[in-house]
Amino acid sequence: MLTSPVEDLVYKLPESPGERTILERSAKRHGIAPEIYDTPYLRHLVLQAVLEDLREMPEEGPLLALARELTRANRPFFILTARSGRAAVSRLMSYLDHHRLEPQEIFCVGRVPKGRQLALVGATVAKGTKVVYFEDTVRHARNSNKQDNPAVSTVHVSWDPPPWQDAEALVSRVLHTHLHASVRHVA
Repeated sequence: MLTSPVEDLVYKLPESPGERTILERSAKRHGIAPEIYDTPYLRHLVLQAVLEDLREMPEEGPLLALARELTRANRPFFILTARSGRAAVSRLMSYLDHHRLEPQEIFCVGRVPKGRQLALVGATVAKGTKVVYFEDTVRHARNSNKQDNPAVSTVHVSWDPPPWQDAEALVSRVLHTHLHASVRHVA
């Protein structure tokens, strides 16, 4: 929630005709093995690699101001993110440095339920410590609430409406425009 949900929504878009071929070519140029990923996740990995090449920061999210305030006040916070590809993590670290954010820990868990990591965090914090977890995905919020851990409170924040058009525009701009041009240039 430190960043906009646009890049996450890109993963959830339907596959377009010819997209897999374009993604595979770009993936190989970025050192990504396309044969081991389904198209949505390959799109995510390639998008992150191209955005890293373009040195584009993730868009700011609604909790950026809160994270800045926590950093200024020297209050501990952690980041739990589904970003796990190398370029996605690299862009996240650049974003944190750019905004001078100083989380205690960063958990990049990929495509697994976040509740498992929250259970570990809740079980290892000092007695009496409360952890507030902000989540924008209903499924992850439900899973975190199932953990029955009194140290962790989950707050679901919804994007109303989700910025699907922004995600489609990002794919069009970055994947289709940039990749078509680079594929023609390489071919």
